[in-house]
Amino acid sequence: MTDDQRKFDDKPFARIPAIDAMRGVALIGMAGFHFVWDLGFFGLIPPRLPFSAPVMLFGHAIAIAFLALSGASLALAARGGLDWRSWRRRFYGLAAACAAITLATLWLFPDSFIFFGILHCIAVAGIVGLLFLSGPPALALAAGALMAAMPLLVASPIFDNIPGWSLGLGAHEPLTNDWRPLLPWGGALVAGVGFTRLRLARGLPLAFTNWRAESTFARALALGGRHSLLVYLVHQPLLMALVYALATALNANAR
Repeated sequence: MTDDQRKFDDKPFARIPAIDAMRGVALIGMAGFHFVWDLGFFGLIPPRLPFSAPVMLFGHAIAIAFLALSGASLALAARGGLDWRSWRRRFYGLAAACAAITLATLWLFPDSFIFFGILHCIAVAGIVGLLFLSGPPALALAAGALMAAMPLLVASPIFDNIPGWSLGLGAHEPLTNDWRPLLPWGGALVAGVGFTRLRLARGLPLAFTNWRAESTFARALALGGRHSLLVYLVHQPLLMALVYALATALNANAR
């Protein structure tokens, strides 16, 4: 073990700027995906374009990145023993954000409100991830793969209701503006726990643990990633307001 690696292991509760920056990159991707969705919603691009295969695949990739990074962060936070007070504080904040999103979308879009979106999945899958902070890391990887495969094995019309859709076991997709059920999406978080624990056992690359944000852009990425929940909550209302203003101006000029 090198001196740099030993310094990293001696600070089990220190934040890792590289993880924050990676989360910041995912935030940019998420904002881009939602911007395309807003353009379609307000009729500035073909309404079906946000639902095309390339755009949807991009959205799926962003969701996987957020979930895997959440699993990695959980494993890193637990490497010196999980600080349960800190974990509970973060979980309660996340649960409050989930409730706010559900209530807000129920008011704005009652026919397609968000009952189990990406934040809901991160919250519930994070609880599942706690089960894999000990034991063989390979077990977490296997569990993540099994969770990803479950909808293909168990899906049934009897689960075509909100509880079943939240699990991901329904036979048909619900009408909702954001749907990331525990199965299969939570598997990415659990696999992130397993992969990170496996890397911790072997030693994380020094280029990763020693990376620091030097440029203004890198510092902005890390700052956004450090406050990703806040960015998530405020970015879509701001984007929708911006696109709505743009659509209104364009419609006024067209008259």
